[in-house]
Amino acid sequence: MRRSRRESAITVEGVRKRFGSGAQAVEALGGVSLEIADNAFFTLLGPSGCGKTTLLRLIAGFEQADAGRILLFGEDIGRLPPNRRPVNTVFQHYALFPHMTVAENVAFGLRRLGRPRAEVEDTVRRMLALVKLERLADRRPAQLSGGQQQRVALARALAPHPKLLLLDEPLSALDLKLRQEMRVELKQLQEETGITFLFVTHDQEEALTMSDEIAVMSEGRVQQVGSPREIYDRPKNRFVAEFIGQGNFLPVTLERMEGGEALCRTDFGAVIRVAAGEGIAAGGRATLAIRPERLRLVEPGDARAVFSGTVERLVYIGSDTDYRVRLDDGPPVDVRVQNAGGEATRYAGGERVGIAFDPAAARLLPEEE
Repeated sequence: MRRSRRESAITVEGVRKRFGSGAQAVEALGGVSLEIADNAFFTLLGPSGCGKTTLLRLIAGFEQADAGRILLFGEDIGRLPPNRRPVNTVFQHYALFPHMTVAENVAFGLRRLGRPRAEVEDTVRRMLALVKLERLADRRPAQLSGGQQQRVALARALAPHPKLLLLDEPLSALDLKLRQEMRVELKQLQEETGITFLFVTHDQEEALTMSDEIAVMSEGRVQQVGSPREIYDRPKNRFVAEFIGQGNFLPVTLERMEGGEALCRTDFGAVIRVAAGEGIAAGGRATLAIRPERLRLVEPGDARAVFSGTVERLVYIGSDTDYRVRLDDGPPVDVRVQNAGGEATRYAGGERVGIAFDPAAARLLPEEE
C-alpha cells in the first residue's frame, strides 16, 4: 500500500559534519536542513566534494553527525546502527557476491532477516520480475552485463521493502545509452514500489529526468530545493543557474521597476526589459541569466531584436544547432536553435543577426559577493 505523499520520509535538521581536526579540519556539511516527502524520488545534486555523499552516509548510518538531527518518518535515527535502520543502499560498485547466483544474491538480505523460505522464494520471484531478470535467476554476476548487475543490486536492495532506498551514483559506471535506459527504469521502479528513493549524482541530466524534487548542493550547503522545472527555470543564484544546464550571464544595473518588470542596462549600454528579480533594488547590480534555447535569431533591424551581433561560429548537433554570437560592443552569447524545417542553418558564420527573447524567459539573479 502506498503511503501519503504529504508525510515526510526524511527530515534533516541543521546537520553538521567535519572531518579531521584543528587547522586541517574540513567542513563537509554546514548546517543542512531538508524535508523529503514519502513516496518521492528525491535527488541530491552537486559537484564532487559538495557534501551530497556525506549526507547520504549519515542517513545510512555509516557516519555520525557532529550536530543536528535526522528523522525517518518522525523517528530520530541518529544513534541507530546501520543494520537497525529500515534503509538499504545501492552503491556505485554493486558489491554482488560472485559465488552466488542472481536469485541467491537477491535472497541474501531476506535470509539474514530470518524470513520464511516460502516468503523468500516468492519475494525473489517478484523482485526478479520487477527488474526483468526472471530468466537469469541461475546465472552468476560474472555472466551478466553491467546493466544486468545493476538490476540485481536494485532487486536485492528492494527485496526487504525498506522504507527508504539510498542510491549513491549507481549509474556512473554504465555507458551512455544504458544510463539513459536505466533512468527510465529507476523512476518506474520507484513509482511501482512506492518506496522513497534518495538519489545522489553530479549528473544534471539524471537529476532533471528522474526527480520529483532536487536539492542542489555546494560546499556543504543546500543552494536550492525544488522541482526540476523550478530549479531549471527559476534558479535562485548563479551557482544553480550555471550548474543546471547552459546559460548566458550578463552583468546589469537595475534602473527602475515598472509593474512586474525591471528596466535594466547592460554594461555595454543595451537597455532591456525583463521579469523583476527578488531582493534587487533600483540602482542595484545584478546578473541577467538566460538559457540559450530561450534566445531567438532574427534579421538585423527586426523590431523584436533586443541585441544585435555577428555569428562567430555554429555547431550542428543533430536535433539543434548551437550558435555563438558576438554582441555589438559586448560579450559573446550562446543561442540554441532547434533544427526544424531548415531554420537552424539560416545564418552563417560572419553574418549579422538580431537576438530576441521573451522578457519572462530571462531571470535576474543577485550579484555574487
